[in-house]
Amino acid sequence: MREYILRSVLNSNSSSRSRTLLLGVVLAVFFSLLSSCGYNVLSDGVPTGFSAIHVPLVENRTREPGLEDLLHQALVEELLLDRRVNIVPSDRADVVLKTTITRFYLRPTAESGSRATQYEIQLDADFLLIERKSGKVLNKITGLRSPIRVLFSIGSDMVAARTSQEQAEIRVSRELARELAKRVLLK
Repeated sequence: MREYILRSVLNSNSSSRSRTLLLGVVLAVFFSLLSSCGYNVLSDGVPTGFSAIHVPLVENRTREPGLEDLLHQALVEELLLDRRVNIVPSDRADVVLKTTITRFYLRPTAESGSRATQYEIQLDADFLLIERKSGKVLNKITGLRSPIRVLFSIGSDMVAARTSQEQAEIRVSRELARELAKRVLLK
């Protein structure tokens, strides 16, 4: 129906001005109907008003080594996937995202005899989004916890157990980075 109306408007022999006016009316009616159905026309811009972000190395205040590298990599990957912001060196950034891992949870969730066979991992972190030029804090998130607890199982092979834990740490870092990106970019 809409295609028929648009074709008839564009193919009519009326003046160019009349066609433009009629096309404008048809489009206005179309978009008003579209918006009344619960649909929105979204902008590609970042609602927070920045397009260049610097992500410095993550500070790790836990005793678990390597988490800072995993979370930093996950944050960079998540922000790159979004494509609304560019990750840049600090001197070209609009904003800087400072991250501190504050807690690392490693709890047994299953046992066999007197030995744990399954663990869960969670991370807590604090984040500061700072306007680079003024130093003004635009957003402060404290105690953000990874939205899921990642479980991993271990057997008697210690190398396999460590590999399972490392994979769980990667996954929990990604989940925390995804949650943060939602909040920073207001997805």
